[in-house]
Amino acid sequence: MFEFIYFIFFKKPIHQQPNKSLGCSLLGTNDKIYNKKAQAAMEFLMTYGWAIMAFLVSLAALAYFGSVPVLNSPSGNQVCIIGPGFSCKELVVKTDGISVVIENGIGENLREFIVNITNSNQGSCINSSLGILEDGKAGTFTILCNNMKKAGNNFKGDIVVSYKKEGLTLSTTSTGSLAGRIESGNLSTGAPATPTCTDTDSLTYPTINYTLQGTATSGPQSLTDSCVSSTNLTEYYCQLSTSTTVSNQVTTCTYGCISGVCNPASPSDTNPPKYIIGSVLKNQSTVLQNIFVNFTSNWTDNVALDRFIFSIDQGSGFKNSSSSKFGSIMGNVSSNITFITAPAGTTVLWKFIVNDSSNNWNSSALQSFCVANTPSSGPNSGTTFTSKTPGTIAWTSPGNAASLNGVYAQATLTPFKVDELSQNLRAVGFNFNIPTNATINGIVVEFEEVSAGGEDAVRDNSIKIVKGGTPTGTDQSAGLAWSIDEGYVTFGSSTNLWGTTWTPADINAANFGVQIQIANMGAAVPTGKIDHIRITVKFTTPGNC
Repeated sequence: MFEFIYFIFFKKPIHQQPNKSLGCSLLGTNDKIYNKKAQAAMEFLMTYGWAIMAFLVSLAALAYFGSVPVLNSPSGNQVCIIGPGFSCKELVVKTDGISVVIENGIGENLREFIVNITNSNQGSCINSSLGILEDGKAGTFTILCNNMKKAGNNFKGDIVVSYKKEGLTLSTTSTGSLAGRIESGNLSTGAPATPTCTDTDSLTYPTINYTLQGTATSGPQSLTDSCVSSTNLTEYYCQLSTSTTVSNQVTTCTYGCISGVCNPASPSDTNPPKYIIGSVLKNQSTVLQNIFVNFTSNWTDNVALDRFIFSIDQGSGFKNSSSSKFGSIMGNVSSNITFITAPAGTTVLWKFIVNDSSNNWNSSALQSFCVANTPSSGPNSGTTFTSKTPGTIAWTSPGNAASLNGVYAQATLTPFKVDELSQNLRAVGFNFNIPTNATINGIVVEFEEVSAGGEDAVRDNSIKIVKGGTPTGTDQSAGLAWSIDEGYVTFGSSTNLWGTTWTPADINAANFGVQIQIANMGAAVPTGKIDHIRITVKFTTPGNC
């Protein structure tokens, strides 16, 4: 099709004239030959004229809608056919190259936009780059070509456009064709184009030099090669000397990245990795049996770290983990999570063993800890019991809650008086003797209780710990009704500190204890009875190693 367009616009018809110098007989012969050609032309038009007409109509429609522009220039018609999404707005062919204006109709901004002319009938052409071609905007591209003919001759060739869409790394290519009459004059003075992008570590583009740190500059952009980790390098470079943006690429350096370059192989490297003092840590200050512990350490190396091994002795000799590679997630940190099986009182030893890319080895300083004891104290019974306000109804015989003997402290509320409150039955003096080096982990309180007036007669209203003689912390009551089945009801746990902090001295004090208050649920016999109050304290102490 392009050849036909080229013929229509640029080939001049040749009219054969009779040779008068040969006489009449030759003139008649020439007339016959000419008439035969004319007859053949008419037969061709009668046979294929409808197809030619349909093609010309289609071509006119395409030109009208911008898909096949027939462009005006000082020397006459120019033709530019380009792939969907682009349109040629102007085409000029000079004696040293081509200038074409291309409009982006793809629907999004395009980067690294490069235009080239191939298969030229006038010699090789040098491509042109705009950098970014915004959606709906047009860019002017100048493509210099060698060995162009004189003005008045015809030029034709293929146009190749390559670009990258936003967020994509692969280039997309669109092709087409163009043709035009060569106009007089030059597009340039013949001097090389002034570069719009320079890279100090590459003199030709798009050459990438990983072993020399450079700075790529284009307009306001000036970016220097840099290490993003001990093994990864971000290299900045120019796609072309005429690029209007700086490109970049992240690469993994075999022998590590240092000072903005990939380290070359260094067989003479004999320096082992080094751990950072103070970075050899575990995430548990007190280590107990049957828990997981995370061990970590930070490292440096003059070239590149490679792998690490965790080694631990829980009382039966050192055992090594499988080797793990330093990576982009943890960077230069060695890390291992280990389940502690050693019993309380065991001294556990541990360390990290590390090598670098040149197979130099080193280990962290040997670390140790003692597996802590996890004893508990109690359950202990209180020795001092009182009925304390606020509340309306006092507890009778509060001291009967000192032991489990079937004799009760009780609060008898007013029949049918919903939400009437008892006073607080307070118990203190539990006589604990927690070691002074212990860490308090939890407090468990138990009430041996029963509802004497049937189901849904009374309920918990408040249950609070007593610290230093004062109710404090988090109320543990859930407002549940008491059962007619007598038994111990538990509050707190081995890890529940009741919303406050504790020292052994707080627990051992004579004014440490608990208090409970009940509420009337509107029954005929709203009576709550408590036979016994007891407390157990959970704590840990350093192991005896």
